[in-house]
Amino acid sequence: MLSNNELTEPWFIRTKLIPPRANARLIERVEAASLLNNANEIGSGFIVAPAGFGKSSLLSQWRESLLQRDIKVAWLSLDANDTDLRHFASYLIIALTEAGLPLGSLEFAAYKCLVEFSVEQVSTLLIAKLSCIDEKVVLILDDFYRAESVEVNGLINQLLDHLPYNFRIIISSRSQPQVNVASRVLSNRAFEINQQMLSFSLDELKRFIGPDASDQYAKTLLEQTEGWAVAVQLATVANKGSTNLDTLFKGKQQYITDYFTEQILDRSTPQERKFLTYTSILEQFNIELASEVTGIDNVQGLINTSPHIRSLLISLDSQQVWYRYHHLFCEILYTKLRHQQPELINSLHLKASRWFESNQQISSAVAHARLSGDMDRAAQLFLNAGGWELVLYGGVGLMRSLLRNFQSPDFARHPRVRLANVYSLLKDGYIDEAEAQFNKIKLTTQHATNKLLGRDLYLVGRLLNSYRDELINITALQEMKNKLARWNKADLLGVAIIESVIVLSSMALGMFNDAKMAAVKGLSAMRQAESVLGANYLVLHLGQIALHQAKFESAKQHLSESIGMANKNFGIDSRLKTNSEINLLALEFWQSPSSISFEKMQELIHTACTTDGWSEIYAAGFSSQFEYFRLFNMREASANLLVLSIETARKRQLPRLKALSNIYRLTYALTQGKPNEILLAMKELGSSTSPTAALHENWFLLCEKCFALGLAHLKGYSSEHAKTDIDEAIVRTQRIGATLYLIRLLVLRATMYASHGEKSLCFDDLISAAGFATRSEVKTPFFLSRLTIDSIKACIEYFRNSNIHRLELAFLSQCAKHYHRLFLGEEDNSLEQALSKRETEVLNQLAHGLANKEIARALYMTNHTVKFHLKNIFKKLDVDKRVNAINKARAIGLIE
Repeated sequence: MLSNNELTEPWFIRTKLIPPRANARLIERVEAASLLNNANEIGSGFIVAPAGFGKSSLLSQWRESLLQRDIKVAWLSLDANDTDLRHFASYLIIALTEAGLPLGSLEFAAYKCLVEFSVEQVSTLLIAKLSCIDEKVVLILDDFYRAESVEVNGLINQLLDHLPYNFRIIISSRSQPQVNVASRVLSNRAFEINQQMLSFSLDELKRFIGPDASDQYAKTLLEQTEGWAVAVQLATVANKGSTNLDTLFKGKQQYITDYFTEQILDRSTPQERKFLTYTSILEQFNIELASEVTGIDNVQGLINTSPHIRSLLISLDSQQVWYRYHHLFCEILYTKLRHQQPELINSLHLKASRWFESNQQISSAVAHARLSGDMDRAAQLFLNAGGWELVLYGGVGLMRSLLRNFQSPDFARHPRVRLANVYSLLKDGYIDEAEAQFNKIKLTTQHATNKLLGRDLYLVGRLLNSYRDELINITALQEMKNKLARWNKADLLGVAIIESVIVLSSMALGMFNDAKMAAVKGLSAMRQAESVLGANYLVLHLGQIALHQAKFESAKQHLSESIGMANKNFGIDSRLKTNSEINLLALEFWQSPSSISFEKMQELIHTACTTDGWSEIYAAGFSSQFEYFRLFNMREASANLLVLSIETARKRQLPRLKALSNIYRLTYALTQGKPNEILLAMKELGSSTSPTAALHENWFLLCEKCFALGLAHLKGYSSEHAKTDIDEAIVRTQRIGATLYLIRLLVLRATMYASHGEKSLCFDDLISAAGFATRSEVKTPFFLSRLTIDSIKACIEYFRNSNIHRLELAFLSQCAKHYHRLFLGEEDNSLEQALSKRETEVLNQLAHGLANKEIARALYMTNHTVKFHLKNIFKKLDVDKRVNAINKARAIGLIE
């Protein structure tokens, strides 16, 4: 298996970032040079012409002129592998950073193939980073036609549409890119250099071939080649020292192929021809690789002494270690090999595969194994590198790259390779497709006796079940524990994975001690197996467990450690960091809603929903965010969050998140203050066929359901079983140690008691809640409503002269003061002063049954002013209807 240091192929990256060297001074072509030099005034440029017209050479020479003027230039040569958006964007980012642009965490993420990002984030983050750079920057994308895809074109369109003032993109391609070139050129937002502009003029051709050639020779050469740069180059190489042009071609690709064959290959020695044709199977090569493929011992000497070979090679680095051919020449050479010696092609690819394997270049080794037709070898190389386990060693980008070498028939023949595809689909949230692929493996291998396959099937199956929320029952948990007891203890990674799934299952069942024990054991096994990623997940799980238990000091330690590990090993924008930060922000929210940025939490939740998350992550984020929006009456944001939760539940096929979304419908409706929607949501929650009812045994769902129904009860929407369910939830959370939720439920029940005038029971619950909340400073649950704060003040007053509950009362006093500072912007604790004099007058008129117009006449104010005061009264009393405002005001003594 590859180590973390072997997950990238730096030599291949370098070759993509270095332009070819060219002798022809194409930059001196007047019209093309003028357009390029005006690129600072025009946002983007397109150089479109067939092969051999010097596009790359022109851009290479222009690049040199820009560098001399201290303009940063990023170069990226593209190939067919770059049609994948993440690969394309990764190389693009690496090219920019190699050019000296400070892209920070994006560079780190790019070397991991941007696996921690959703495709929607890539362009947004890149544009944001580029907008912060003040220097002039030019990005050159060479051979763009080789990488075009719908996704890549979409990214380029976004970049072109949002280019910073100092940033330019130049694209060269054999065909016009599908990025709205015509409209950009017509609107003067781009320029285009075409085939005609790139053709040699007579003066340019004379400068290129040198002063020794006659004018007649130059004119004849121009006429015969039609100014085609590659044809001119070939003619000058083949006819060095001769002015005989009788056999020269006329600017057609078939002619240049024939001419190339006649004047270069046919005039080469057998060893030169062997070198040229055999190495045509390679995208790039060095001396050692070329020697391995061709069987020629002195490759360096051959290159040094052969003018034919030297004239065709393009050096890819300043040390002249790596080479490639011009694409057109390479195509001709490969076609010649395929026609003359087709039986050799597979064996040449096999030799290349073996060389790349011995040099630990796994992607190229697998690719050449595929091209050799030996898919068994390709599969074995992939599995030797780690297969699906690459994910747990930080190699999910490499795994995806390798998987592109396999198609459906290969998956059928190699089920362990297909398992890697299953895990890749899981990580991207395509749960249904992953399950379908997994079931195919089970169906086709049900009688197989391969122990490694059996082991992988079990482990990936448990991970799939975990993503599906299918292990939240005692029977499944016990089965995993029994399996673990029989598991090979030398298989540390297998042990760690089972322990990790046990953690999630135990946490969902409220068995926190079991979850913590499994997390500690799993963490030890992951570290012994040297899986930094796996260890990172388990540290995050330990933080989640402590958060549920309201052990906030311990939770902060674990979550901060998880964030630090993610930063160090997987980049500042990694999914692990996102998931850890969601939990940390949730923790800070429950301590005080003023301590977090809701925009930051929104961004994190959206990232988790579009990349890699699971039910516990979504629950922590959505629960705290919906409560935040409720407290601050943020209706539009609440609506958007509800849509996100419903869409994520649908895409991920998570029963618990679907049930939570059903609950959040009620929370949202209460925030919106829409009676019909509130009643409809309550009816759905009470249905025996609702997802919430189906998962009623889940402690977390029960708590969230009780909280939503309790809020509805306080708004005047009674629920038959709300009080009974809340009592049950309080007993259950206290029994399992889910202290954070116990605190929330106790405060809720205390407020419900207060609304019915049951002060003694209310005070008992407030004191109990404060006792649990004091150590971790869990204040936010006590900000439930104004009635809650009034009840807290009454409780403090009731026990003022008593020596009992002193710690709890001091904490409750802090909560009341914090509430007034946060929500009312004042230190005064009295509700009477929270209502202005004018608001109190409006409230009294309201209590007498007057309509808005009658109140306006009675108090000499406009109808609009009455509505304004009523809105403030409703907000301060935490009600949404006139009758509720009157009842609340009478209950707390504001009116008679």
